[in-house]
Amino acid sequence: MQSQYRLVVVGGTFDRLHVGHQALLKKAFEVGEFVTIGLTTDKYVDKLKTKDKKLKRKISISSYTIRKRQLKRWLVDQGWGGRYTIVPLNDPYGSTLNRGQMTESRKQKSDFDAIVVSEETRPRAVEINTIRTQNGLPELVIIEIPMVRAEDEDRISSTRIRNGDIDGNGNLVLPESLRSELRKPIGTVISNENTLREIARDRGVQIVSVGDKTTEAFLALGIKPDLSIIDLLVERRPYHWDKTVFSALREHADLNYIKSGPGSISSQAMRVIQEWSTSFKGATLQGVYKNRVLIVDGEEDLLVLPVLLYAPLGTVVYYGQPPLNQDIANTGLPRQRRGIVRVVVTEGKKQLARRLFRKFVSQ
Repeated sequence: MQSQYRLVVVGGTFDRLHVGHQALLKKAFEVGEFVTIGLTTDKYVDKLKTKDKKLKRKISISSYTIRKRQLKRWLVDQGWGGRYTIVPLNDPYGSTLNRGQMTESRKQKSDFDAIVVSEETRPRAVEINTIRTQNGLPELVIIEIPMVRAEDEDRISSTRIRNGDIDGNGNLVLPESLRSELRKPIGTVISNENTLREIARDRGVQIVSVGDKTTEAFLALGIKPDLSIIDLLVERRPYHWDKTVFSALREHADLNYIKSGPGSISSQAMRVIQEWSTSFKGATLQGVYKNRVLIVDGEEDLLVLPVLLYAPLGTVVYYGQPPLNQDIANTGLPRQRRGIVRVVVTEGKKQLARRLFRKFVSQ
């Protein structure tokens, strides 16, 4: 397929090459036959990013040599060898203000046709075009890609990855300081002795169960939760379901196999839970009600939070206590508080979930 533009330029630091960077570069190679990539030098990085405004500490950014090597490796993996050149970027403009740019493939000078930017860096492209016009050069076509966001709807950035708030794919990472808070029950703890009697009261209400033994308790009463989230583990050890009970759980169910955790909430899990919360809940062609079962490769504990965030008001959520599958001796909780936690989704609980999500990205 013929490219839309002959020579395209894109620039950045490209530290911890994440999905936001990748989206920017993919767009450049999608529209350009040849791409010039301006990579900020160590000297320029030291000038602009020596202080983290939030944490008041020096930012640890990989050297130009390391960033260039990682960038070239990724570009080759994409099959774009021979279609790019990487040039050092010592200022905000690089070679975009020059009348010609030497390309490695053609060994000739040619002016840029277009510049690819994010919505955050678009003002710089506008500034470049203003200066080009003043210098008698034609304006570059500005191609803007949407900001790639993490699952908390904040932007994906190298700073957030360095801080441990998210990973390179935008998954939310649990800060160590939040672990103790999440061990506290969000709702009412039901003792093991009263579990079956209490959950029987919620028959007919929209129910979400998080955890293998919690879900199994519902099936023992003949109740299939609208959404069941399991990881085939109990206290981080393999949990072997009774085949008949497990078959009953999966019968007429929509099954989703997802990856999430431990210690993080994946973007995939967030999407699936949000989709469940907005999907039509009805019968199959055979007239049988379909529930949803999420089988997690990792750990399911933290998925209580996106359930609270997305589930309709009035939904009743059950999960095992203590959360995070921590050994009871390490939680400081008295033995009588062990059991299943019941929490009704209210606007207050949704606000709590939002507050906790903010802590995922503010530590």
